[in-house]
Amino acid sequence: MARSDSDIDVIVIVDDPVPYLGTSAWLESFGHVHSIANEDWGLLQSRRVYYIHGMEVEFGITVRSWAGTEPVNPGTKEVVSGGMRILYDRETLLQSLLKKLQQTQPPS
Repeated sequence: MARSDSDIDVIVIVDDPVPYLGTSAWLESFGHVHSIANEDWGLLQSRRVYYIHGMEVEFGITVRSWAGTEPVNPGTKEVVSGGMRILYDRETLLQSLLKKLQQTQPPS
C-alpha cells in the first residue's frame, strides 16, 4: 500500500546493465538529481535516486534471468506482489513472474 513517504520502484530489464550502472547522466532525464545511492541485490543492481523536488525512485537494473530465478527472492516477491504496474514487457517476463507469484499465494 502506497504511503505519502513511499518511493517508486522501476525495474529495467536489459541485455547489458553496464551502461545503466556506469553512468548517471540518464537519470537526469527524470528530473534534477540531488543524490544517488547504489545498492546490490544480487542479480538486481539498484540506483536509488533522490531528486531535488523530493521524489525518491529506485531504478532496479537487471537481466532477463532475474525474472525467472527460483525461488523468488523475498524482496522481489514483496515489490512485485505489492501493486506492480507493468508499463512495457515485450517478452512478458514480468507478467510471467507476477502470474507465478499469484499461483503460489495461499487463498485468502
